Amino acid sequence: MLNNPPSKVQVIEHFKVSKMRVFDYTGSYDVSEIIADKLTESKADAVINLNIVLKTTVGDFFVNLITLGIASARTIMVEGDLVKAPAGLGSILDEKTILAEAANKGDLTAALENLSVSGTTISGIFHQDGRFILVQ
Repeated sequence: MLNNPPSKVQVIEHFKVSKMRVFDYTGSYDVSEIIADKLTESKADAVINLNIVLKTTVGDFFVNLITLGIASARTIMVEGDLVKAPAGLGSILDEKTILAEAANKGDLTAALENLSVSGTTISGIFHQDGRFILVQ
């Protein structure tokens, strides 16, 4: 994720993904898997203009109605732009502090959890050469 990139970037693809969550009573939702999947599929460098919406759809309503609310169904909509830096990702990362690197989505989730517990602000998640980079 990258808001207000310091250099010009090329938008590769606009994406919009919806995912229904059921039997989740925590109220917290992890969208890093959705973002990581889109980054891996597209070979993009970063995500900008990220918008996350949590809502109840007609389908969620009927699932909750049939299960008498036990399913606790909600839909997460993630929308954003996948971008590639013309001069390479290094041009964007030059001015940033690297907080963590991860080889896969599982390691990325663990790194995000560790950083969120410490209260560290994350300004971007990048995908480069098959690894994920968290920057401040």
